[in-house]
Amino acid sequence: MKTITKNFLPVILLTLLISITVNGQGITIGTGTTFTLGSSTTLSLTGNWTDSGTFTAGTGSTVIFDGPSGNETVSGAETFDNLTINKSADSVVLSNNIIVNGALTVTSGNLNLNNHSCSLGSSAMLSETAGNEVMGGTISITKTLNTPASINAGGLGAEITSNANLGNTTITRGSAIQTGNGNNSSIKRYYDITPANNTGLNAELVFHYDPTVDLNGLTESTLRLFKSTDSGKTWADVGGKVDTIAHTVTLSGITSFSRWTLGSTVTSLPIDDQEVLPKSFRLYQNYPNPFNPTTVIRYKIPKDGMVSIKLYDALGSEVSTLVSKNQQAGRYEITFNASELASGIYFYRINVNGDKGQQFTSIKKMILLK
Repeated sequence: MKTITKNFLPVILLTLLISITVNGQGITIGTGTTFTLGSSTTLSLTGNWTDSGTFTAGTGSTVIFDGPSGNETVSGAETFDNLTINKSADSVVLSNNIIVNGALTVTSGNLNLNNHSCSLGSSAMLSETAGNEVMGGTISITKTLNTPASINAGGLGAEITSNANLGNTTITRGSAIQTGNGNNSSIKRYYDITPANNTGLNAELVFHYDPTVDLNGLTESTLRLFKSTDSGKTWADVGGKVDTIAHTVTLSGITSFSRWTLGSTVTSLPIDDQEVLPKSFRLYQNYPNPFNPTTVIRYKIPKDGMVSIKLYDALGSEVSTLVSKNQQAGRYEITFNASELASGIYFYRINVNGDKGQQFTSIKKMILLK
């Protein structure tokens, strides 16, 4: 087998002597050939990368794609140490899944995953400039987070804080638009967050986005978080605070992680199931919970009727009436502000008396932490 170290580089059919920093049009690694890019070596390319052999990246080595406008391609399931995209325009397009163990830097142009995946090593870090990003597939990292405090693992843009030990956690960022029923849709970004410990977290998520490429026509000031527990089939509106300067939406009091995206209050993304009208009664757990000072209570009723929702303290004394009126069949949500209440455990109870005799009662617990 032919082995070519950092001092030799096959370019198409030629073998050229190279220095520590290499500049060339492109690279082709032929069948049966091993190309080893030595430690701390930089390889700068303006053309395509084709690998039918074996590529080995030395520690600290860097491959830079810095060609002019027009797409360049990477053909080969490569493992890079450091990878930089610095094109004057357009994209570097993948034909296979890749791994990056060090720094993945997108300075100018895009890294188009082309429906493939990019896996980051546990110590890897993604850096993107505004308007230039990893797109067209999924990029993920698996990392032990323990009790993270504002940790943006891998630089993917899902910043997590948790009082609970999350353990080994996989964070995947996708660039596919998420949809609900009808014509509503999300921004061009979502996160799947999967911790080993995923119950009773009392966590916070800061969802970062790039307004120059991700908004999908939505108005930034109307963005809010949506959560799906079934990989995007159904969604729940969970709110959050949008910051149009930092380009983030923040939500606290998260009890468990799953899939997250951003939609708009104007053309709301989710519904909780695929029914045109609800087929059953349901009172949902308030969200966030624990909360301070506001939380959202959602419910659905399949028939018209008189709806009452009341709040009780831990001793069973009535504190407040949140809803008391006739409502048509449908889905509803209310925002409850507990700014005048003391911290503690409370219960909210729904009673529905349907126009045709149907009755429904349900009770949920909420925790106010100030």
